[in-house]
Amino acid sequence: MPEMSERLLDLAQEFIQTRGYNAFSYRDLAEATGITTASIHYHFRTKSDLGQAVVVRHRERLIAYLAHVVAASPTKTVLEIAEDNGIRIDYDCRSGICGQCKTKLVEGRVAMDTQDALDPIDRSNQIILCCQARCLDAVVVDT
Repeated sequence: MPEMSERLLDLAQEFIQTRGYNAFSYRDLAEATGITTASIHYHFRTKSDLGQAVVVRHRERLIAYLAHVVAASPTKTVLEIAEDNGIRIDYDCRSGICGQCKTKLVEGRVAMDTQDALDPIDRSNQIILCCQARCLDAVVVDT
């Protein structure tokens, strides 16, 4: 991706995170970069295209980061990986019987030795026990 496109994505992400998607415009990007709004339209035809590119890039970076974390910690549970990275997931027992750490698996695959706290409905809805789930590849969970 050309350098200006990356710069526009960086600024758009910053504006989305600090102001919200609806609170910035191509005019704001033009003022921050010193280019015209027409030039921004060359890189991203619409603001929706820009917003989608920001989300896709952020998701790709997050998945790459998670893959790195998992690759560096293949024997740790999702709960342990979360704790190592400052992500809070509630838990009580760490043995898979209380169900306090139930979490939806959004993407990826895990293996669990114990699933006592999961019922058939949990399993069909991709609910995992973070204290038992070991990542088989990069995962995304809904915390």
